[in-house]
Amino acid sequence: MGQTTLIRKGFRQGGPAGFGLRRLLVDETGNPKFELRRLEHKSIQTDRVILVPGPPEEIAVVRDIYRDFVDRRLGEQAIATSLNGSVA
Repeated sequence: MGQTTLIRKGFRQGGPAGFGLRRLLVDETGNPKFELRRLEHKSIQTDRVILVPGPPEEIAVVRDIYRDFVDRRLGEQAIATSLNGSVA
């Protein structure tokens, strides 16, 4: 029940942030403290974690993926192939 309440309030309940997102530690009043790096955890029980936008380059990739899927009607495989081709 407690986890459900925290989720409804917009707090993160564990696991890594998705691509284009970062985990931000906030105090009990919602003031930002710092961004948590990979595998870092909060140490104070009253602190909470929220998701915030990540680097602009990652956000641009996520927008391109949505644009390809929604506007261009590309399938998942075509999008993945396109992304893998741009990495090489």
